[in-house]
This record gives sequence, C-alpha cells and structure tokens, in this order.
Amino acid sequence: MNVLTYLPSLDPKLGGTVSATLNICRLLGQAGHNVRLVTYCSTPVAETDFEICRLVRGWRGTFSASAVRPHLKWSDCLHLHTPWFPENALLQRAAAGMDRPAVLSVHGMLDDWCLAQKRLKKRLFLGLWGSRMLRGMNWLHC
Repeated sequence: MNVLTYLPSLDPKLGGTVSATLNICRLLGQAGHNVRLVTYCSTPVAETDFEICRLVRGWRGTFSASAVRPHLKWSDCLHLHTPWFPENALLQRAAAGMDRPAVLSVHGMLDDWCLAQKRLKKRLFLGLWGSRMLRGMNWLHC
C-alpha cells in the first residue's frame, strides 16, 4: 500500500507529535508499505525506511495544494496528524475528491484538557472547517 503522510514540520523541538509521526512512518515502512512523508521542514532526519519529500511553499508562504496533488495521485491512503493544521482540511477534501481514504491521528488533541487550551481559537477552527474535516475522515486514530 502507498501511504502519504503530511506533517508541516519535522523539528524535534516540537515534541511528541513529530516523534510519533516518524515512528508510525518507520513501522509502516518496516511492515512493507511504501510511505512518503511530505513536509515543508528542512530539518535533517536520521536514516529512514520511508521517503521524505520536502515541499516549497506557494505564493507568500502559503500552503500549496498543487504541490501535494502528485503525491496524492501516487497514494492509496492519506494519513494526517493532529486536527489543528488548516492544511489538513484542504488535504482531506482533495483526497476525498480523488477517492483516497484518509485517516487522522489525533495524538490526544481532542480530549477535554487539550480542547480547553486556546479554547476560542479551537472553537473558531472547528466551526469554520475543522468539524467538516473530522466528519470527512474515513478513520480517526486515537
């Protein structure tokens, strides 16, 4: 299976989500799947069992869906991490339009404590497009 994963940054200073994402990609690769991680990060990563594709941001530093589209065509499945990246909503919609299933690993970020942090910002995000993205996911990995 060809699995496309997206994470904007691989900087280890960002903590657990980066580490967990890299570990999931490694384990999928070791299990025989073809894994491609797309990112905007230029931080070097130790030897991997999967491909890392560095993207270039679009006009004025924005997310470029057209840069990810060829990777989506390659994939059989899209794997996203954390609900709070606005790009995830765009990627989920693009994957649905290409009949690619999508899974979101929430990394504990939908529990009560996490939702209470920066509450207004998260409620706004969920109201604008986050809830639609969550409903559009084929699977949630908790």
